[in-house]
Amino acid sequence: MFKYLILLACIGVSCLQSPNEIHATPLNGDFSSDLLSWTTSGDVQWETGSASLGDNLELYSLLYQGVSATNGSYTLTFDFQSGLSDQIPTTDPFAFPDVLFASVYFVDDISTFDPYNFSFDDSLALFDLDDLGPYNVNGTIGASSLGVDWQHFSATFNNTHQFIIPTFEFMDFNYIDNDSQVWIDNVQLSANTAPPVPEPSTGLLFFMGVATAISLQRRVKS
Repeated sequence: MFKYLILLACIGVSCLQSPNEIHATPLNGDFSSDLLSWTTSGDVQWETGSASLGDNLELYSLLYQGVSATNGSYTLTFDFQSGLSDQIPTTDPFAFPDVLFASVYFVDDISTFDPYNFSFDDSLALFDLDDLGPYNVNGTIGASSLGVDWQHFSATFNNTHQFIIPTFEFMDFNYIDNDSQVWIDNVQLSANTAPPVPEPSTGLLFFMGVATAISLQRRVKS
């Protein structure tokens, strides 16, 4: 009977252990494997370990990836570099600066997602970017480890949907072909959890289980 008590003690130890933090992040978020796992349309290219969105023969370019998620708080971070043109034709009254829109979309059915046609359940605008820099910022922008020409963005938000979709949309508003580009890198999405409750180490739990089993065996014999 003693060996069965030991087995039960070991099972109890394994049941008490659980991960302290859950992470959900885009696959190939550092673009080390080309644009694998990302959905793109328009002028989206892979350049030396980063993704670039531009206006080479395109008015609208799109880069996104849906991440399966649970309810709770999440933090999204990424690095970006702007190469947006400051050119606006004075002869076209409908021309404006080229713009990149960084957003997070939320959907329960990923197959229905289409930001261009406003098909999504909810959204969070992160920032807009033109040749003068970011504006309408909903988060924090600071220095990037990738270099002086790069910037690092971070935002925390709550999710109640099945999928979180980090999304980057480029609009050629000045109608000048191939004069603008924006680079994206290191896209990470992490679930935030409460600080873990301190637990005994695995070894301590094991010996506590063994001691309990021995004590039970002695009680049975007595």
